[in-house]
Amino acid sequence: MEQFVGLLPLVFLMVFFYVIIILPQQRQQKRRRELLAALKNGDQVLTAGGVLGTITGINDNVVNLRVNDKTEIRVVKSAVERILNEQ
Repeated sequence: MEQFVGLLPLVFLMVFFYVIIILPQQRQQKRRRELLAALKNGDQVLTAGGVLGTITGINDNVVNLRVNDKTEIRVVKSAVERILNEQ
């Protein structure tokens, strides 16, 4: 019985790290996956590099963005940080 009492602080520490570090990270990853899955043509987005644009096309891992009337760029889908026209 005394051996198990000695393991209690270790078990408590593992539970603490799981709740404080791992759970929030999993929630953030889930929100990110949902954001990338919800992208559609016409969405105004902000990329990780600070580029604002409107989605004109989506392929597997590439998003075409119109950044002004005549300029379109292609960015990796994971570079999209936020959808701006969502309310």
